[in-house]
Amino acid sequence: MDSAARLLEEQRGIGAVVGDRVPRAFGLTVFADESFVDAYLEHPHPHLGKRLLLDAADPSSTSVLRLDQIAEGNAAGGLQLVSVANGIDLAARNPATVYGAVIAAFFQVHRGYHVARYVNEVFGRWSVWRATAASTASWRAGW
Repeated sequence: MDSAARLLEEQRGIGAVVGDRVPRAFGLTVFADESFVDAYLEHPHPHLGKRLLLDAADPSSTSVLRLDQIAEGNAAGGLQLVSVANGIDLAARNPATVYGAVIAAFFQVHRGYHVARYVNEVFGRWSVWRATAASTASWRAGW
């Protein structure tokens, strides 16, 4: 949790929490180094988000971009956006409304960024179905 808080504080992580009185969904993303993302996609492994959160705590790690690198990538060929943590309360009274609200929040917090690629690791049948049913993007099963 310290890594997530530090990334948000340093503006290297972008996040949102959705819900009226009770949090119903959340998301946290980072911009990752393109060579790191290429290597991951070539040889995927479980828990990409955890790895990036742990890497961010290491001052010698280059996998999560610094603010100056985010600015450079945004002005140039685009950024590699990676979801490091997310969740939705499927027991909410209306999960479709919560899902819609979290998608709207995602677009709102990433508005203005030149995203070249978005990587998100999903777990469980429902999440895989939801991710693949709602997109025309390419999907591949990892590990």
